[in-house]
Amino acid sequence: MQSTIPLLESVDSALTEHFYKRMFTHNPELKDQFNMASQHSGKQATALFNAVLASAKFLDRPEVLASAIERIAQKHTSFLITKEQSNIVGEHLFATIKELAGDAATDEVISAWAIAYGQLADVFIAREEKIYTSNKSQIGGWRDLSQFAVIKK
Repeated sequence: MQSTIPLLESVDSALTEHFYKRMFTHNPELKDQFNMASQHSGKQATALFNAVLASAKFLDRPEVLASAIERIAQKHTSFLITKEQSNIVGEHLFATIKELAGDAATDEVISAWAIAYGQLADVFIAREEKIYTSNKSQIGGWRDLSQFAVIKK
């Protein structure tokens, strides 16, 4: 996986721009889970690119990623991101690497990315589950979508 760092750095956020275009083409229902203003401005692609690059660079030192993981987990829970959606993201990330890396995207490289992504996704899923559980356990708390009635404005 770390052998792809020069490739990642050379394509910069083009990788994540390609990724989002690909993912939204194949899974348009996910557009509801993303801030489309951040998509149009490029902020989302840049943020994801930086996270992907950091995860490749610091794979052997996850503590370096702790604050980013917390920030992203909080964002994920605010949009009710699910484990299944994380799997879709992984699928499109690997396909994007294959499409952009060409011959450099060997089965070994994609397998390494799949393992690393799986481990990182597990970290997010575990942290997000704790956030969901904490939110639900608060007085008046809930999980997932909930109906509310506005009684006073």
